[in-house]
Amino acid sequence: MNELFAELDFLTYDTTVNQKEIEIKVISDTPALRSEEIGPSLVSTYSSMAPEEIDGKARGAFMDKSERSATDIKRHRRKVKSKIKARKEAGKEVTFKKPKTKSQADLRPVDGAKIKWSNSTKVFKALQDEIDHGTLSKKATTKAKKEKVLEMRKAKSFKL
Repeated sequence: MNELFAELDFLTYDTTVNQKEIEIKVISDTPALRSEEIGPSLVSTYSSMAPEEIDGKARGAFMDKSERSATDIKRHRRKVKSKIKARKEAGKEVTFKKPKTKSQADLRPVDGAKIKWSNSTKVFKALQDEIDHGTLSKKATTKAKKEKVLEMRKAKSFKL
């Protein structure tokens, strides 16, 4: 009878066998996103970086001169003055504005006469006068010479 009671006690759910706990430690040297990816193993580091990490932080919005505040204007002026001071200390010449080059419309004839380019008839008349007198610009004369040489070459190639 004692054996029967022992077996019944064994079969009851009151007593449970203590199981040994299995300890699992996860040690990872890779970032969580990399370990969860199911992609190629060789991925560049730039693909996993944020744009700010690659290029750096944005320096500030671009603005027009009319949009600048008083502090922005003063900051710019201080920057310009420090550049000028550095150039003077280095012994370089300080230039504030670049020299202006003459545009094609501002070019005057060689003889010094002032021509107003108010309408197209005056322009073409002045050009025709230059052609008639034979005072072409250097560019035009070299172009004419090249065309003449090319024409002669064509004529020579047809001779038998």
